[in-house]
Amino acid sequence: MFSSADQVDEFKLNFATMALFGVCYYLGYKLFDLYYESKTQNKALKYNLYTNTTFADVHGLTEAKKELQEIIDYLKEPEK
Repeated sequence: MFSSADQVDEFKLNFATMALFGVCYYLGYKLFDLYYESKTQNKALKYNLYTNTTFADVHGLTEAKKELQEIIDYLKEPEK
């Protein structure tokens, strides 16, 4: 694959440089993501939206349905 020791050294240097660039890119992306998440006004982004709760877990809870209906009514007519 390589015809001389210089090519092997050059390959190692290029590989190390690309690996370092990849690690820096990944860490930069993660830091930006954390910064954006901490500064956003949308608090829903801070919570895990993908939970293991299914419809069957909450089906039939009339209290929750009543509370949601109250919220809907308030949003329709906030003066009430």
